[in-house]
Amino acid sequence: MMASASSVKKGMRRFSALPVYVVDDHNEVLPFIYRCIGSKHLPMSGIKIIHFDAHPDLLIPAEYPADKVFNKDELFEVLSIENWIMPAVYAGHIDSVDWVKPAWAQQIRETTMKITVGKHRTSGTIKLNNTETYFMSELLYAPNSELLNQKGLNVSVKTLPHILRANNPVAGEPDSSEHQKHGLKRSASGDFITQCDDQFFILDIDLDFFSTVNPFKSIYTEHQYSLLKQIFRFQPPTNSSEKSIQMCLENRQKQLAEIRLFIKEAVLENKTSKTSITGNENISMRRKLVHELISEICAKTSEEIDIDQIMQTGFTCDDDSELPHHISSDEEIHRLILNVSDYLKDLPHKPTIVTIARSSSDEYCPLDQVDQIQSLVFDLLTKHYGELNVTLKYKDD
Repeated sequence: MMASASSVKKGMRRFSALPVYVVDDHNEVLPFIYRCIGSKHLPMSGIKIIHFDAHPDLLIPAEYPADKVFNKDELFEVLSIENWIMPAVYAGHIDSVDWVKPAWAQQIRETTMKITVGKHRTSGTIKLNNTETYFMSELLYAPNSELLNQKGLNVSVKTLPHILRANNPVAGEPDSSEHQKHGLKRSASGDFITQCDDQFFILDIDLDFFSTVNPFKSIYTEHQYSLLKQIFRFQPPTNSSEKSIQMCLENRQKQLAEIRLFIKEAVLENKTSKTSITGNENISMRRKLVHELISEICAKTSEEIDIDQIMQTGFTCDDDSELPHHISSDEEIHRLILNVSDYLKDLPHKPTIVTIARSSSDEYCPLDQVDQIQSLVFDLLTKHYGELNVTLKYKDD
């Protein structure tokens, strides 16, 4: 039985100076969050994250047994930048995520939703009950009836340009009535802000929020990337019935298995210089496209084909949930800093901790901009919260 809010907060401790933990890969913030839970600066349950990021980071480690999330040292080893939040939800620590995104990030539509996260009755892995393409295309959906040890997660998705001063509108952006639809309220100062009454919450900032690169677009040519989009295109369910959803998942599973098989076949064909099958009219279009893709890649490199990387890229380039790509100008970066400042100014409480991901080693945040953006974010935090106790984990790495 979950403890009441009053008992959760009883005996909690406060930091004298606001801790700011700076990592490079975003999943590296989770050990710091767990340490703060252990030291009773964050509660064991009911933690809220305000998540400024160009990406939701709400996926789940593939095929990872749900029971293993309670072995934190092992868990930290398997996490990636896109899946570090949900294991902490299943472990019972996090129950609310506000994803505040830039205008060019479209992996999940603007919405407010309640998600059930649990252990899948058959596979033993973590699944959830939401039908957004972002989750469905990764085969993460399961109905509530198949989920054990259920945990609830409130997710709010908002675009930062919706959170602006009423006296400083931007052409083409929604008026105040539109703000109300998105669950924002007007403060005494006239700003639109989100509801955040939690006394203990995490302010989480990925620097790629301010300027975002899709690194796969530099790995593949424009034509290769176009082929990947066609090969991996996800077909959503035709309606909301459980039968239609199940058929969609089965088709997706079959599609992904076929793609991996076709890639291996095409790699072997190129290694042995066999005659190409792309001119054969009796094979499927997907198989032809895979062979065309692999032939193009092999023609441009002598390195071993990384099948897992191709599969990973394919998951990220679907039309409905494609990775964002927008390299910001200095003017855009400064404007976003001002908008984040407006957002933070009217939060009713100071965050318990701040976590920052640079996302530079994997180039999601442009290398020539990341230090400038980090400096601006530090200035912003100092302006709002005064003394900071900064840990630069990425320098140790």
